[in-house]
Amino acid sequence: MRTCKTAFLVIWSHKTVIFLGYLFACSLLMIMLSVGVVHGTLSDGNERADAFQQVTVGVAVIDRDADSGHAFKQGLERALVDNATFHEVSDTTRDMQDALATDQIKLLVIIPQGYTERFVQAAREGSEMPSMDTVTGASSGTAAMAGIQVNGFLDAVRLALASDTDATIDEAIDLVVEQQADLPQVTVRAVSGDGEAERSTATSITAFIVVAGSMVYSMMMVMTLAVGLVVSRFNEPLVRSRLAAAPQSSASIGGGVMVASLVVAVVVWAYHAALLLVVGAVMPGGLDALDPSRIALSLTSMLVLCLTALAFGFMIGQFSLSWNATSGVANVASMVAAFLSGAWVPSSMMPDVVIALAKFTPGWWYVESIYQSFGGRDAVIAGAPDFSGWCASVGVLLLFSLAFASIGLTVGRVRQLNPSAAGPALTQVM
Repeated sequence: MRTCKTAFLVIWSHKTVIFLGYLFACSLLMIMLSVGVVHGTLSDGNERADAFQQVTVGVAVIDRDADSGHAFKQGLERALVDNATFHEVSDTTRDMQDALATDQIKLLVIIPQGYTERFVQAAREGSEMPSMDTVTGASSGTAAMAGIQVNGFLDAVRLALASDTDATIDEAIDLVVEQQADLPQVTVRAVSGDGEAERSTATSITAFIVVAGSMVYSMMMVMTLAVGLVVSRFNEPLVRSRLAAAPQSSASIGGGVMVASLVVAVVVWAYHAALLLVVGAVMPGGLDALDPSRIALSLTSMLVLCLTALAFGFMIGQFSLSWNATSGVANVASMVAAFLSGAWVPSSMMPDVVIALAKFTPGWWYVESIYQSFGGRDAVIAGAPDFSGWCASVGVLLLFSLAFASIGLTVGRVRQLNPSAAGPALTQVM
């Protein structure tokens, strides 16, 4: 009991840094950032979900084939009128570059001199078709679609000329445009539904997942720092020499340190669980949007992560590092675990090499277990919990705990077999 009390006093002596600096400030900061991201993402999605908007792409056609009467330019403008907005751009390098750089246009089509004559000849002879130069803006999917439509228009004109050798280029273009107008038209019809309730539910679930995942940093940081501090203090040479002379067994001393560490783990877990439930309650859908089984699995995952961080802190403490070194190791390890977990950076944006590396950290499996509580990373947001997947993820977390504890016990055993200097013989005044 006295050992447990001493362990609490060691932690309490650094209460400002551990509890106010990391537990309180960092957890609230993570929550504010997570809620801000969720709110911004869903607000942007809500603005675009209420109505269908036709997406058009800016296109400019530079026609250098004046001898043809600008047949292809006029034909392209008629064929793509529903999907493109045509802009007039001067036939100068500077103006064309400015139009693309300023995003005024996404697709630039250049018809070279003599193109129409070569096109008609190649279509009727069945030879290789001449090329029309196209330039697209940077990373524009709409420009790529417009380019496909341009090529489709040219193929249709080629077939029209090949099937009717007496048709002129203007007649072939008119035929293609008329046939395109006769194609079935797609009508967008609004379907009524309880969209507001669905958005509220999605907001609550998304916020719950994102906030729960973002807490990996503060939970690991506080637990590693607190437990590592206690264990390292009890492993100091002077303290160990005094404990060896005390009428207490090593098991009793270790049990007292373990009890204190478990109490800290429960406090840290309860604090983060309360914050998570508050965030879920203040969201538009409230806690009613969350199934109790999902909440229970998520909170259990948080508790297992606290135990994993406890084991990691125990391992770090066995190396008898100083306060600054323990703080640095805890900070870096927690930051790396949070970054690679997929809580701060979506896993879809990570390269395969980074994902493979992330799976060797406990943070990845913690966030994975949170997602499994809601059906998995790739599941529908309202999917049923994947209990088998959740058990697998939590099982990996427990294996991390076992590995950290085993390393810590091994280091402690090596120290006992090869003791260093036991410290000064006289009692120092601290």
